[in-house]
Amino acid sequence: MKKLLTTLLLAAAPFAHGAIFIDDFDNTDSLNGFGVADYSVSNNILTLTATQGSMEAGVNWFEDQLVRFSLNPADSQSIFEITPVSAIGDGQWNVSAAFFDSEGAYLDQGQLIGFSNSTSIASVNVNDFAVENAASYEILVRIQASQDSGFTFSQFAAVPEPANMAMLGGLLVAMVVLLRRRMSRS
Repeated sequence: MKKLLTTLLLAAAPFAHGAIFIDDFDNTDSLNGFGVADYSVSNNILTLTATQGSMEAGVNWFEDQLVRFSLNPADSQSIFEITPVSAIGDGQWNVSAAFFDSEGAYLDQGQLIGFSNSTSIASVNVNDFAVENAASYEILVRIQASQDSGFTFSQFAAVPEPANMAMLGGLLVAMVVLLRRRMSRS
């Protein structure tokens, strides 16, 4: 019984690592500004504004203190979801990903979602845009705005692909079924 349980847990372990990472902006630990961006967090809302118009501005988003998100199939966090709240002035936002190899060397960057002023939740599978040999990624959320304009957001999230979650769920169901069978025999 212990051996069976241990085997099932070991089989599920690689899939459990690719946990859902949700940033609800209770702090700025996972953010790093670039360009002429000014960003702040208040009441779980990220406010991103341009300090000068017509120049690059945005934030890089990492899992925690510069840890990048994995594209490894066993623990992938390849679905990115963004929850925009409202425009400030003429602000628009877009999302890109910077890709890195297994050693952490920069490979390339690709646009995931074009500039928009939408306030609807948007999600994208980063794997669909990954370059060859990419092992990890970080998100770049840019704003396009005149001075002191921008956008607010309530959440960024990186989650495993649905297939990984389904496999983990299937393993857990199998474990419960096997445990119940063993217990009913005793």
